[in-house]
Amino acid sequence: MMAEPTINEIDMISNATNETYPPIMCPIMTCRWGFSHEIDEVTGCQTCWDPCSNVECPENKTCVLQMRACFTTPCPPLTTCENITF
Repeated sequence: MMAEPTINEIDMISNATNETYPPIMCPIMTCRWGFSHEIDEVTGCQTCWDPCSNVECPENKTCVLQMRACFTTPCPPLTTCENITF
């Protein structure tokens, strides 16, 4: 059973184990491709969506975003795997 946190007069959060810590403030972010549905485990804040996050490219290739012309939204970029150049 987890203890419910409470906020006291000085905006510090406490739990049943008497640990106190300042409330987490998520930064105001602008995410080019919007927000993901994932929450950062450390901060508890929402994260930006990375179009390449679920793309698996073969060895010696990397995910590259290609913009496209769209007439509706959302309009995510196309993802392709291209050779890594050194």
